[in-house]
Amino acid sequence: MELSRGNVVEDLIRWRDYYLQHCNTKGIGPRSREIYSGIMTELTEYIKNNSPYMHIGKLDWVFINDFMRFKEEKRGKLLSDRTFKLYYTVIKAWFVFISEEITDPDNTIDLGKNVAGLKRKVKRKTVVGYTPDQTDKLEYTVENLKELHRKKPKKSIVVYRNALIFKILLYTGIRAIEMSRLTYQDLESYTSETDGIPQYRILVVGKGDNERYVYIDRVEVDEELAVLSRHFTPDSLIAVSRTGKPLGPVQINHNISRLAKAAGMTKRGVHIYRHTFAQKKISENVNMETLRQALGHSDIGITAAFYAANSEKNKSDAFSSSKNRR
Repeated sequence: MELSRGNVVEDLIRWRDYYLQHCNTKGIGPRSREIYSGIMTELTEYIKNNSPYMHIGKLDWVFINDFMRFKEEKRGKLLSDRTFKLYYTVIKAWFVFISEEITDPDNTIDLGKNVAGLKRKVKRKTVVGYTPDQTDKLEYTVENLKELHRKKPKKSIVVYRNALIFKILLYTGIRAIEMSRLTYQDLESYTSETDGIPQYRILVVGKGDNERYVYIDRVEVDEELAVLSRHFTPDSLIAVSRTGKPLGPVQINHNISRLAKAAGMTKRGVHIYRHTFAQKKISENVNMETLRQALGHSDIGITAAFYAANSEKNKSDAFSSSKNRR
């Protein structure tokens, strides 16, 4: 069967039904087929809502990890090891089946290999963002790229767009899907009530269409906005290609990962900026409830589960600081 007919959602539905037929002929029971169908449908719905323009051959273990993280945040708690393993096993078996059944010689993509990283250790590593030194290096790389392409109008637009997306992700911690929905007019001029610093207040539409505000100092992004405002209208999406085509979370992730690669980072991906933002706020003693609101978590439990270790480190450092010694 051909891998793709041009629509990733329709492709996945077609392959889901074909795989379920295969399971039936192999004697797999109706309850198991129902579970398999539910998992495959969940993944298809996630792609429909987040990356409807991607090609099925681009699905990989990084994308599936994002899907699993989305499930955990939606639930407000971590999935059990058993559930996590079930989802990974079903998705991996489905993708291996797709790879084996492709009959189109022009699309011999090994989806099974793409998801080879779906092995999960029982103990999860504490989430880690970029260190302050790495963040400085990323910012230095962004400024260098802007300077390098300043006199190249077409390339300059892309560079300044990437710089703006990078800074919004780094300084607000929003998700890639939330970034993909932002327009220029969503950045509303605002003045901090605490210290009078000029800021932009950004209305973010998160999961379940829940709205929240995040904030970024104007000085961080005014240069990018000044350049991009000459090419885009206030109601234009920020994350668009040079031709004006909207960029989904996957495309945003690829662009930001290329920037991180240029800065020499081995850890890449949009979600690292979210972890970096969260860990920086914890180091500044922002309380967990405020951080939960900023990140758009439905429950403080998910915030604590991911970032409590960093909070404990801060408490340890505070108790062992020299000013507490007599």
